[in-house]
Amino acid sequence: DIVLRDLGARLPRLTELKMNSSNVRSFRDLGTSFGNLTVLWLARSNVLELDGVGSLTHIKELYLAFNEVADLSPLAGCEELEALDLEGNQVAAPADAHFLAACARLTALTLDGNPAAKHPGYRRDVLASLSQLAVLDDVERAADDGASADARADATAPAPPGAAEHAAARSDAAAEHAAGAAGAAGAAADLDELL
Repeated sequence: DIVLRDLGARLPRLTELKMNSSNVRSFRDLGTSFGNLTVLWLARSNVLELDGVGSLTHIKELYLAFNEVADLSPLAGCEELEALDLEGNQVAAPADAHFLAACARLTALTLDGNPAAKHPGYRRDVLASLSQLAVLDDVERAADDGASADARADATAPAPPGAAEHAAARSDAAAEHAAGAAGAAGAAADLDELL
């Protein structure tokens, strides 16, 4: 039997892994052998905490929609992170996003569906604390700067690198969420292909 934490050692060149609808409570469950991963999907996977995410030293895109994540502090060490989807988690307040300021390459973030998104001034506060963001909840920052002609011109500029892929992956996660059990069966097949 192959144990999840051994999978990275058996597939050392693995750069993308889709494990939506799994049962991964913590990144510690993944072990330390997934150091080459650049993209990881763990939507609807019962993720409670991000402790151990630092072992994913090359992670650029992390899709964690519809889990139970509340603490973002472990992400502060993910220096290469460019896109982060935390839709439908348990992030309590907009101020919790300040841990992501250390992720200098982070350009796309989704926190929609978290308690934080219900706070008055949520969008303004998150964008103020994360100056590197180009897209928050699938809306470009330029949409918030509508007062200047330059911002309106920027809104027609090409999206930042990775923004289209982030939107497509979020769309995939939302479709799988809506599909329920059918999505779970499809997601399990992705991991089965690796084994």
